[in-house]
Parts: sequence; C-alpha cells; structure tokens
Amino acid sequence: MMSTNKSKNIYHCTEFNKGKLTVVFIVSVLLLFFLHNSFSNNFFAFVAIGLLVLSVMVLDCKELLLIAIALAPNIAMVKFISMPYAIHSYYLILIELRYFLIEKKGNFFLPISNILVLLCALITLSLRGDVDIVVSSIRTILLLLMLYNHIRENTSSYYKKRVVNYYIYGAVANVLMGIAYYSIKSMNIFSGYFAGIRNDRNYFSTILAIAISLSILYLPKYSVKTLIGKLICVSILIVGGMLSQSRTFLIALVWVVILVGSFIFNTFLLNKYKKRNIILCTFILVALMAFNYEMIQSLFDSLLARFTDDTAQGGNGRLELWQGYLSLMFSSLDRTLFGNGSALQYVQNGMFIYIEHNTFVQMISSAGIVGSICILFSYYGVYRDILKNHNFFKKFTSYIPLLVTLTGYFNISAFYLAHFDLSVFVCIMAVPLFNEVEE
Repeated sequence: MMSTNKSKNIYHCTEFNKGKLTVVFIVSVLLLFFLHNSFSNNFFAFVAIGLLVLSVMVLDCKELLLIAIALAPNIAMVKFISMPYAIHSYYLILIELRYFLIEKKGNFFLPISNILVLLCALITLSLRGDVDIVVSSIRTILLLLMLYNHIRENTSSYYKKRVVNYYIYGAVANVLMGIAYYSIKSMNIFSGYFAGIRNDRNYFSTILAIAISLSILYLPKYSVKTLIGKLICVSILIVGGMLSQSRTFLIALVWVVILVGSFIFNTFLLNKYKKRNIILCTFILVALMAFNYEMIQSLFDSLLARFTDDTAQGGNGRLELWQGYLSLMFSSLDRTLFGNGSALQYVQNGMFIYIEHNTFVQMISSAGIVGSICILFSYYGVYRDILKNHNFFKKFTSYIPLLVTLTGYFNISAFYLAHFDLSVFVCIMAVPLFNEVEE
C-alpha cells in the first residue's frame, strides 16, 4: 500500500510540474488577447498566436487539450478584432494534427459512425451546395476522435480534475477580464448586456452556468482550502451571470438549485455527506442575500422583464423561428432525411431573419434525421464507457452539469462547434470524477 501511494504521489508531482508550463501558456495567451481587445493593438494578438504555435511544439496533446479547454470559455475574445475567424478552432486543428500524425503516427481507429456522418454531410452538400457543413463535420469528427482516445489514455482522477478545473478557471477569467474591459472602454456594465469581451450573451451565460454547476458538484468533498477557492469562483460567476441579465442563465440555474437541494437532502436526512461544507455554504448564501437584497431584487426585476420581449432575438419569438426551420426540413423527403444545410444561406437569401438559436433544432434542420442519428451515435461512441458504467438515475447528481450544458445550448446555435463539444467533454469527464474523488 505504501508503495502504491508513493507511486501516486510521484505521478501527481510530475503532472503538477508539467502543468506549470501549461498554466503559463494559458495565462499569457488570455492576457495578450485581453490587451489586444482593450487597446486594439494587433501586436499583442500576434505574440499570443506565436505562443499558441510554440505550445504545440513543446507540449504533448494532453496538456494542449487542457489549454484548449481553458480558452474555450473565451473563444470570442481569442480573435483578431477585425476578423470573425476563431483562432481557437485553428489551434484545435494543430493539436489534432500533432496528435494523429506525431503521437499516434497515423495509427488510429475510425468508427463507422464517423464515416457515416461525413457521408451524410457530402449528400447534403450535393443537395444544397453547402460546403460549410462538410468542413464542419470533418472538424467535429477529428475532435471527437481525439477526445475518444484521451478518455481512454488519461484515466487518472488527477487529470480529470484538471479538465474540470481549467474550464472553471477559464470561465472565471472570462468574467474578470470582461469587467476590466468594460472599465477600460468606459462601458456601462449595468446595461443588461454584459457578456465579457465580444461574447454572445447566451453563450456567455451558458458557460458561466456550466462552470457554477461544476464548481458546486464536488461541494461535499472539498477540503476547507479548496472550498473557499471554489466559493470565490462561484461568486464571480454568479455576478457575471446576473449582470448579463440572460434568461438562459436563470433557466440553467434551476439545475444548480436541484443540485444544491440534493446535497442538503442527502446531508441532513441520509447523512451521506459531511455537514461542514453544506452548513458553511448555506450560511454564506443566506448572509449574502440578506446584505445584497436590494441589488439582487433589481437585477432579477430587469432579468424577468426580458421574458416579455416578443422578438426572436429577444427570445420569445424563437418558437416560431424553430417551427419555420423544422417545417422547411419536413417539406420534402430529401430535406427530411439529409437536412437543409447551413441556416446562414437562408438568412442571406431573406427566407429567415435569424439562424436557429437552438443547437438541437440546428442539428436536425441542418443534417436531417439520418445525419442527426449518425452524429448522435458518434457522440455516444466517444462517451459509451462512462455512460454505461455510471447509471444515470442512480448517479443523477453527477450528470447535472451536462444537463446545464444541454439546457444552455437550447438557446444557442452551436452544432458542429468546438465550444459545444468541449463543454460536453468536460461535463462527461466530471461524471466519473464525482464518483472517484474523495478529498
């Protein structure tokens, strides 16, 4: 037993030392892109890109994926101001190329479901002339293949903990840099449209809700030191979410309330968890609500007022928007089977005012029934072992971050986008970690 513990300590020490350089890259890149956005100076962006390229050369793919996860909440900021292209996506391509060509040396298994996804995309291309859906499907297939191997090659609780924590810290950085950005630009942070730096508000509020649920998931198992750190993170994330006045944030937090409620129930009625953390957090929450009641009431009033908005962009017109895309998909057999292709072409020709604003409507509308089934099988293939080994109903609590993710992306068009895939990956990795880690 002593020998096993000693080997684990050595492993954790080695991982920690390798992780130091990873953290340096993450912090440096985020700060440089923050400066680029705040002062419109391309020099900072070029240096940041140089660091990203350097990281691909000096780190292995395990560490590189952690960098991509930490940057994922900040995708909108990690861009040139004058260009729409997501540098994060190109960075992922470099990581994938390094992984498949250098680390795997071209020796990897391509599941039949992934081949079928590409085939369906090619059929949609032939029917709709939509090249983008083919490019997007290839990009997603490569990412899912890499994640599939990472789940099986990096099984330690320490690595899973890093995956979860890096996402949380990336989201916290998003809020803090956003507040600093608003201050530098002399922008009104209480306008109800706060979304960090250049973020879509729904995406911004979704990543915050995901990070909050991940932070709270291990609440009963935290040491006092870790508990304090995570409470600080949660406080920052909640402030950012409230400032955004996003309905998506409020709806997604319903799952977090259920999560906290389950902890309270298990602690006081089933004596399943140690009471210290739950009692301390409950006391802090009540105290904060008491001292900040007027501010909380004001923010909630503004947020709830948005539910009366009757536009698709505001939110309440989205049912008609979704119905429109689905009606188009079911208008003919070929569209039903292989989809409409990208919504952007229909917005550009004036058929629709907005894109779908729903990842799941977007999936079935873009890829059709056959394409959607194939991509769902691809996702299941990546996470099959975790889903099989952890019964959903018995381990329901550990799936709540994933439910937060799916709820949030119900208001965002993110089909075939990396930030959706990485969010799902992080939340799935949290499932076994919740059931393994005892601090």
